[in-house]
Amino acid sequence: MNSINLTAFRKPKTITMPMNIVLIEDEKMVSDDLADILQSIDSSIIISKTISSVKEALDYFKTDTSTQLIFSDIQLGDGYSFEIFHALNTTTPVIYCTAYNQHALEAFDNNGIAYVLKPYTRKTILQAWEKYKMLQQTFKQPVNYDDLL
Repeated sequence: MNSINLTAFRKPKTITMPMNIVLIEDEKMVSDDLADILQSIDSSIIISKTISSVKEALDYFKTDTSTQLIFSDIQLGDGYSFEIFHALNTTTPVIYCTAYNQHALEAFDNNGIAYVLKPYTRKTILQAWEKYKMLQQTFKQPVNYDDLL
């Protein structure tokens, strides 16, 4: 009896690159919960740093070049996270997670791609994550300018 080698028909493994995410949150229990949710959503997520203040963030982002996405609270113990993005010239997208809805417009002026109100759920974090992934795919695709004419 001849055996058929099915390895040629197997779907190739997809290699997922690690995703470096920084959390800016001054409440440890909240940042731990957010980290757990994110890592349950996508195993490629690496929480490369958790930052709890504007000052700490300013120091960190002066030299950081690997962060691909930021999840940030807005009101921190020493100021507003918007101060971080005003002071630094960064294009890293930010998903804001806050208890206050009055900052939404300013959030989108400061690299915001999503605005999640606390108390958030796995579902609301997942929706923000999926929006980020969709935007990432959209802007990675090359533009065929002939199609536009």
